[in-house]
Amino acid sequence: MDYNVTYRKKDKGLQCIISYKDNLGKWKQKSKQGFKTQKESKDWIEDIVKELEGTIKYIDPDMKNITLDELFQMFMKHAEIHKEAATLNNYDVAYKNMEKIKSKKVTDIRELDAQECVDEMIKKKILHSTVSTYLSRINVFFGYAISPLRIIKDNPFADVTVPQNKDSKIKKIKALTESELNNLLSKIKHKPYYVISLIAATCGLRIGEILGLTWADIDEKKSTMSVNKQWKVVKKSPKTYGFGSVKSKNSNRTVPIPLNTMKVLIQYKSDFPINISGRIFTYKRTDSACTNLIKTYKKAEYDISVHDLRHTYASRLVANGVDFKTVAELIGDTVQMVISTYSHFTKDMMDKAQIAVNNIF
Repeated sequence: MDYNVTYRKKDKGLQCIISYKDNLGKWKQKSKQGFKTQKESKDWIEDIVKELEGTIKYIDPDMKNITLDELFQMFMKHAEIHKEAATLNNYDVAYKNMEKIKSKKVTDIRELDAQECVDEMIKKKILHSTVSTYLSRINVFFGYAISPLRIIKDNPFADVTVPQNKDSKIKKIKALTESELNNLLSKIKHKPYYVISLIAATCGLRIGEILGLTWADIDEKKSTMSVNKQWKVVKKSPKTYGFGSVKSKNSNRTVPIPLNTMKVLIQYKSDFPINISGRIFTYKRTDSACTNLIKTYKKAEYDISVHDLRHTYASRLVANGVDFKTVAELIGDTVQMVISTYSHFTKDMMDKAQIAVNNIF
């Protein structure tokens, strides 16, 4: 903190004056008189300086007129150096919901403005969970305005809340039973889509992880696959896909391949020529692959996505008594996420419970 201390004689004693810069860079003063010596004022000075340091955060006067849109452009330019294209796109999507305050000075944005932005998203019927995700991203670039830019000292979005959706119920995941899964797979005639679906349902991989698989990741002797990368957006403009890191550190893993799935993979390898990249599936975009898979499932009369087959994998593991920690390791997620997502009763679990109850009682 920028400050200095001066003294002057007043009323047969000393007056101690602390001059300091406030949050706008303007000089202000605090004073106290009645000290007999300068040494006597030492404790008071320390208390005042400590108090001021807790409240004053210097704001750069050169940045006081910057608008939210200008801030966002600066943030994105900085983020391009450190973040991946997919992450940048996530920030961009969240920022599009700040339309009402884009032209406002950052220093003029208040918590009421922030709450109105949230309310507007709710009116658009954006999922509450999605609004919460957007808020977390918006908080990041307002944090950037605090440090290192020093445009504001407090984040107007920090304490904004998403109204509770009273009508919402816990969303149940879509997980197929064993018979439903077998029925679905029997109806998929396109071989690559069949193998992708089989891997999702029996190995629990995400679509990006599946499309990022190479034959080098498959250990035929041990019947395992190594998940160490994924096929993802690596450049925002123009939108470019390529190999990239997995979702999180938990996502790096080795997954056992069921024997039947291993047989299908080996046959697929002999039926389809190996691409120069070594990729098992050579689709260029994950989004178009997902769309085509959904269409395939709908033709088979199943309203699901390929990610729901990953849910099917995890749910079947839980239903068959595999502990949550092991399930988390196999699907590359956290134990907490597995417990919150898969600890409900599936139809398979209920059927097993019915058999157990009959046997016990």
